Amino acid sequence: MTDDLIGLTEGQPVSKETVRRRLKDNALKPSQKKMGCISSMNAGYVAQMEHVLDIYAEAPDSKRPVINFDEAMKELVSDVNKALPIKPGQQAKVDYEYKRVAWPIFLCFLIAIGDGAKAK
Repeated sequence: MTDDLIGLTEGQPVSKETVRRRLKDNALKPSQKKMGCISSMNAGYVAQMEHVLDIYAEAPDSKRPVINFDEAMKELVSDVNKALPIKPGQQAKVDYEYKRVAWPIFLCFLIAIGDGAKAK
């Protein structure tokens, strides 16, 4: 990034602070990524999505239950330092330092039953 700015400034040195200000002024965040669907939405894709929506719109049938599946990965952390005791009228004070404990993967199956749902 700094090399790109040097190229734009005719070879003059550019400080890290200048790079930081330019990124802030232009709301650029090169380290952040936005996740989403990149593939093209063709007619086949739209037809499959409409088929899924049709299944959700069907009346509940105990012989053909609709089962949804989802997964998520969450970071579990623990405190490195104990929080300070709370005094009356003050907020809790917790240290920002933490220790990564695990990265579990949560799997969820959801079965629609009547007006409610049951998760496992």
